[in-house]
Amino acid sequence: MYAGLYNRTGRGYPDLSAQADYFAVIWNGTRIRVGGTSASCPATAAIFSLVNDALITAGRPPMGFINPWLYSRGYTAFTDVTNGSSFGCGTAGFPAQQGWDAATGVGTPNFGKILSLLGLGGRPGFGGPGGPGGWKPPFGGH
Repeated sequence: MYAGLYNRTGRGYPDLSAQADYFAVIWNGTRIRVGGTSASCPATAAIFSLVNDALITAGRPPMGFINPWLYSRGYTAFTDVTNGSSFGCGTAGFPAQQGWDAATGVGTPNFGKILSLLGLGGRPGFGGPGGPGGWKPPFGGH
């Protein structure tokens, strides 16, 4: 599909995806909406920073390079995106589909499921911290 628009012999990407529309931010004292990778990349980095914080708090090392973990079992803690596409370059784009795809990778991170998968707790059905792992968010967050 779309020969000549990507490297067929290289690594598949993306590895993962994140919500990228309608982020509310304050700019010059005004609340505005932003989107794209400038919003989703910092949000994803924040999730993994909190995961590393939970690991360190539990006396364990931080994750480091996540790809081996991501593709061996970590993908089970992600929400698979199965609708939509990555339109561009005058095409309909690569379609999202079940499992890894060139539009969304393995899907979007679920913080609670990541903590649970790493043995750090997490409340079922809620992407927040807590549960048997005893990890609490820094600075008294909820």
